[in-house]
Amino acid sequence: MMRAKMKKTSFNAALIAIMASFGLALPAQAGLLSPLIWLVKPRLERHLAKQCIKITAGKDIDLKERMQQACKDFTKPVATCLIKQTEASGRELGVIVEIIRGEFGNDIEVVAKRCSASILDLPTDTFKEVPLLEIIENLSEESTDNSTQELGN
Repeated sequence: MMRAKMKKTSFNAALIAIMASFGLALPAQAGLLSPLIWLVKPRLERHLAKQCIKITAGKDIDLKERMQQACKDFTKPVATCLIKQTEASGRELGVIVEIIRGEFGNDIEVVAKRCSASILDLPTDTFKEVPLLEIIENLSEESTDNSTQELGN
């Protein structure tokens, strides 16, 4: 168990060192890390689908089963948007490092804001100065308001 953990830590450290050396040696060549970002897309989709199910179904087993496909369908365009906005922002290295570390840092936040704007068909820098939590809360409130209005009609 300890050996496997050390091996994984060593691999992560080596991967970060390789990525950092590419980033430091060739900063003007955007997109060098794009293939690596696209490799994590299936993992990102799985993670987003799990979160979607957790948020929408909670502990309701029947609802979890019914939400499987809807959440899976939802995650594909969101994952694609996140990856495209990672590339467009030029933050591939930072996002990869944050993913490897398991952090939600500044680079991922910038990408999430750009993707949120893109999904809402707004200019990508619309939410640049808005805290991400505020965006999420406003979208949640709007969704709840729309659901309530639909039920009333």
